[in-house]
Amino acid sequence: MTTYKYKGLSPDGAKLSGVIKAYNEFEAVAQLRETCSVITKIEEVKETQSWNKQIGTKKIKDKELAIICSQFAIILTSGLPIVRCVEMVAAQARTKELQRMLK
Repeated sequence: MTTYKYKGLSPDGAKLSGVIKAYNEFEAVAQLRETCSVITKIEEVKETQSWNKQIGTKKIKDKELAIICSQFAIILTSGLPIVRCVEMVAAQARTKELQRMLK
């Protein structure tokens, strides 16, 4: 999904601004039509590439990745939601870095 920054006017004439997430600009406008009667400006917000800094910079070893994928497969097959699956795998992770990445 892409993040869009917008400005507009509400049906009573009040100025509105904010951000909205949508797959494309047309979907963002469609979502905004519910709250904004007039959209004066909409532009895509460029995402920063700080993902590695937030999550971690260490590479996951192949063996650890295989174990995690196996655990995901087993837990998801049992019917649990994916959020709960990630929480469970994070609790069983061998390293603190891996736990932090999954949390």
